[in-house]
Amino acid sequence: MNLGSGIITDIVICGILLFSTIMGAKKGVARTVVSFMQWFVCIIAGFILCDTVKGLLIDYTTTDDAINRYVLENMQNSIEDSSPYQAMPDLFSDWVNDASDTFLYGTSAAITSTLMTVIAFLCIVFGIKLVSFGLVRLFSRKYHGGVVGFFDGFMGFLFGGVRGLIYVFLLFALLVPVLGLIWPELSESIVKSMDDSYIAGFLYNNNVLLILVRDFFS
Repeated sequence: MNLGSGIITDIVICGILLFSTIMGAKKGVARTVVSFMQWFVCIIAGFILCDTVKGLLIDYTTTDDAINRYVLENMQNSIEDSSPYQAMPDLFSDWVNDASDTFLYGTSAAITSTLMTVIAFLCIVFGIKLVSFGLVRLFSRKYHGGVVGFFDGFMGFLFGGVRGLIYVFLLFALLVPVLGLIWPELSESIVKSMDDSYIAGFLYNNNVLLILVRDFFS
């Protein structure tokens, strides 16, 4: 049996949808949604809350003082142990010390601020992970049977299908334009296979993500 490129494309798309649906039903909606959404939530919450959490850490802990003291001490030791610093004439010692102090304190403050931002973001991630674990523990079929387990599995089946569609729409939105820039011949072949397909062609020409983007900017 000779399968055309359109049929092969349809088989690949159906395989993606089927795999996502089966995995959703197996894991349940609680674990599927949490695993799918938590990193998006982490990124959004990081942008929104990172400065607030950083400020709270600075105000109510001594973490920034400890980091700044550690960085400053190590930088001072590195400079004072360097050969150019030790070979500097005493005539310029006051000027060199003032210049090095300005550099050291400014640099250590910048490094401390950066590290505090990273720590604040990690605290947000840890908090979201903790909440996610609690939600999974409460609603996942992994920990519950009966009605709760059945509902979680059924909704996971539905959400898995939706997630598969999102993956396919993302693939279609990015694949052809990117390949058109780096591999035009392959991009033309993929577009031709879309025209010869049934399911893939319909989804490609009715990409919900591209429709939403178009309506958003129109």
